[in-house]
Amino acid sequence: MTENTTLTRAVTQDRINAYAAVSGDRNRIHIDADFAAATQFGGTIAHGMILFGYLSDALSRTYGAAWDESGRLRARFRSPARPGDQLSITVQERVRETRSDGTIEVRCGVECSKAGTAERLATGDATLTVTE
Repeated sequence: MTENTTLTRAVTQDRINAYAAVSGDRNRIHIDADFAAATQFGGTIAHGMILFGYLSDALSRTYGAAWDESGRLRARFRSPARPGDQLSITVQERVRETRSDGTIEVRCGVECSKAGTAERLATGDATLTVTE
């Protein structure tokens, strides 16, 4: 059986500021609108780890405890997310392979993109072990 999940999330400056406060990452590109406006980005951008958190959340919603207990994620940033962006986070199962011990290794592709566009902000691969 193939598992696929799609979540949507909104990026807001309040969410970025909250992440900066709890993570300690107060880089001005994330929280100082005047500073960020003068950069190549033209405004503030979300922390990349927010996007990675969304990828992990989608995997957790798809696989539950199996993701929490055995999941591994390798992902890459491709483009920044900005306040006002609506994001689409997808998990697409690619391979489900039964091992000799009866456990099942699952390999998935994950992606965070701007909703309604082909612009990919983060992409990666995930693996985990499930039992049925």
